[in-house]
Amino acid sequence: MSLSGVFSSGKVAVITGGADGIGLACAKKLLGLGLQVCISDNNEEKLQEVSEQLPDLMAVPADVSQISDIEHLRDTVYARFGGDLINNRPALSRWHPDHERAFQSYMHDRVPDDGEPPLDSQ
Repeated sequence: MSLSGVFSSGKVAVITGGADGIGLACAKKLLGLGLQVCISDNNEEKLQEVSEQLPDLMAVPADVSQISDIEHLRDTVYARFGGDLINNRPALSRWHPDHERAFQSYMHDRVPDDGEPPLDSQ
């Protein structure tokens, strides 16, 4: 599957852990490609600093180990941008089955089944 259609202008990227490091680098790159970007992080101070430096992105504080924060992030992003979302799944040391159910529900509701295998399966 080609990524040229995935990373195109008008799409929305949600990046967890986006206040620094690889997450922030990805956010900057995707903004440069014309995507609408939301970063999320549990460090609200860093998140505020980044949102002041990059006013074109949306910043939502969230602790992705908490199901209520995941749901708030999902609902906030969807309310602002609507449908077509790209999301990276965070690496958690203690992944809970509720997180998987929330993620799958989120993806099922937002991403049409085009018959293509998931990107990570290729």
